[in-house]
Amino acid sequence: MTAHVRLMQRVGRDLAAATCVPVGTYNALRLLHEAPGGRLRLSELARAVHLTRSGVTRLANRLERAGLLHRAENASDRRSSCAVLTDQGRNECRRARTVFVRAVAEHFGNYLSDREAATLNVVLSRIVTADTGGN
Repeated sequence: MTAHVRLMQRVGRDLAAATCVPVGTYNALRLLHEAPGGRLRLSELARAVHLTRSGVTRLANRLERAGLLHRAENASDRRSSCAVLTDQGRNECRRARTVFVRAVAEHFGNYLSDREAATLNVVLSRIVTADTGGN
C-alpha cells in the first residue's frame, strides 16, 4: 500500500508539473476513452473509480464544467445517465497518458527487470480477473 501511495504521489507531481489533469481525473478520462463510444453509465464509472453515487456526480459535474465530458440520456434505461467523453476530454486524456506512462516507467518500472515486470503483470492480472469475474 505504501508503495502504491508513493507512486501515485510521484505520478501526480509529474502530471501537475506538465499542467495535466490530476491522477483521479486522468483515470476517469482513461476509462471513458477506453469505453465503446467514449460513453459509460455514471454507475459504471462510479464502480470503476471506486466512488459513491454522490462522489461520481461531483466528479462528473467538475469534468463537465471543464468541458471534458458531457452527460447524455441512457437510451436503454432512462433512470440513469451516461458520461460521454468530449473531444477536449479525449485530447486531455491523450496528453496526460504520455506523462502518466513516462512517470510510471520512471518511478516504478525502472525498479523491475523485464522478467519481474512480466511476472508482476501475470499475478496482478490474475487478481483483477478474479475480483471482477473477468470484467
